[in-house]
Amino acid sequence: EKQKQEEQARLEAARKQALALEQAKKEAAAKKAEEERLAAIAAKEKAELARKAQEEKEKLAALQKQKQEAQARLEAEKKAQEAQAQKARLAALEKQKEEEARLAAQKKAAEEKIRLAKEQEAAQKQAKLAAKNQKFYMARLGKQDHYDSKNRTLGDAIAILQQDRANYYKYNKKDPEDTNANFFTSQNKRGSLRTMVAKGHTSAQTLNQIYRGTPLVKVTIYPNYVDITIVSK
Repeated sequence: EKQKQEEQARLEAARKQALALEQAKKEAAAKKAEEERLAAIAAKEKAELARKAQEEKEKLAALQKQKQEAQARLEAEKKAQEAQAQKARLAALEKQKEEEARLAAQKKAAEEKIRLAKEQEAAQKQAKLAAKNQKFYMARLGKQDHYDSKNRTLGDAIAILQQDRANYYKYNKKDPEDTNANFFTSQNKRGSLRTMVAKGHTSAQTLNQIYRGTPLVKVTIYPNYVDITIVSK
């Protein structure tokens, strides 16, 4: 009986031990399952947080890109406005230069007109004065006028003109067409003829015709110069 009780006690202890082991396994499995569930929840939460962080990062990147694009657009608009303003300034400066040039041209034209008017007025006054004071004579520069008093050939047209007046006033050798202006009456006055011709408007062609021929000339006497024109050859 005692052995039977001991065997029953041993079996009961074994049963209890098995039950305790089973319970421990169940508890371990439940704990593991809970840990796995919690780990899954944590992983899910972590993934969600990572997704939200990525979305936030993408949103921030998009906002940054929008900001950069807006800044670039504003910068481009600013540069375009500055370029337009610079273009407008240059156009205004060019227009101002053109206006200044036009006004300067008008001023120059007006000054030139005034200058020409003054010159014309002065020329008219000079012409009136010259016409008032002028004298003239006619002279046929014949062969006798081409030689001096010692019968030497004269070397240029001025000397021939001087000899003509000397023949007229001093030697009484007159050509039929010769006239009197009562001017080159003395040797000193005849000596001034060269300077007075040089100051006048007599052409080299006229002087050459006098030297090489016997033309009839008109000698117009002004206060400071003389002009000689060919009347006939």
